[in-house]
Amino acid sequence: MEEPEETPKQAPKSRTQDELAARAAELYKDAKPKIDELVTRARPKVDELVSRAKPKVEEAGKDAARYVREHEGEIKQAASTAARYRLPGPLRLVFEAIRPDRSQSVPMAEKKCSVCDLLNRPTAKFCNECGSRLPSSDSGPDAPKASQH
Repeated sequence: MEEPEETPKQAPKSRTQDELAARAAELYKDAKPKIDELVTRARPKVDELVSRAKPKVEEAGKDAARYVREHEGEIKQAASTAARYRLPGPLRLVFEAIRPDRSQSVPMAEKKCSVCDLLNRPTAKFCNECGSRLPSSDSGPDAPKASQH
């Protein structure tokens, strides 16, 4: 009677995992002082880079906000169109029914700030850039003058 060939026995998984964990801990222990030294040496450079980048990031944020204000109507129109096409069947019909018809609206002129020259929404009462009060919509040359008390 032939005996089956023995296959080489593998170490139990838990033992292998324990060995790997021990080895990883040992490597970390050896590398920790070097990592700490690198972090300590890199900190001033990182702080310098952050301080140099911060004004640029803030300016980019202001530019983005300005762009959004200037193109608010277009952005809303695009979002509305995207939402309309994502809605299934009956919901799309409801959306179309409650959405204002833009083809019948009369475009209004944007209000220009007399302080910083930014163009603001026609309905704005204050400048989006500097906060100055904007002239009211009916303050054109033909508008009646308000009495001062």
